[in-house]
Amino acid sequence: MSSVRLRADVRVAPLTPAAAPQMLAWMQDPEVSGNIGLSRTPSLEKTQAWIQKALDEDSAWPYAILWNNSHVGNVVFDQLDSHLSMARFSVYIGSPEARGCGVGLSGIYHAIHEVFHNRGLHKVWLTVHEKNIAAIRS
Repeated sequence: MSSVRLRADVRVAPLTPAAAPQMLAWMQDPEVSGNIGLSRTPSLEKTQAWIQKALDEDSAWPYAILWNNSHVGNVVFDQLDSHLSMARFSVYIGSPEARGCGVGLSGIYHAIHEVFHNRGLHKVWLTVHEKNIAAIRS
């Protein structure tokens, strides 16, 4: 069994409303919107409202994936179950130059480490679209 090599230039940080314009641009990329199963037309207002709701209500824990301190994607934990200490997570890399080089995998590992050690989770689960090969590989 081989070990996973994490990139030293990748970290995660809590997502803030300031990320909304960049996220909106990514959602307008058919590769991103198709792989995450986007079903509604995104807007800046909806994106800002989603981030703010997650922060205010603690209904989701969104993290920005930072590559060389640049926001390139997100890992989000939702469907939080405090009784079972588990959550669903989703991930996407919005910046095309950050895809396929281990940035997403490193971001996933850092985000899971964060929620296991600082948020009390013990289990996470992920669903992916069958054609999203990059997500399946990770």
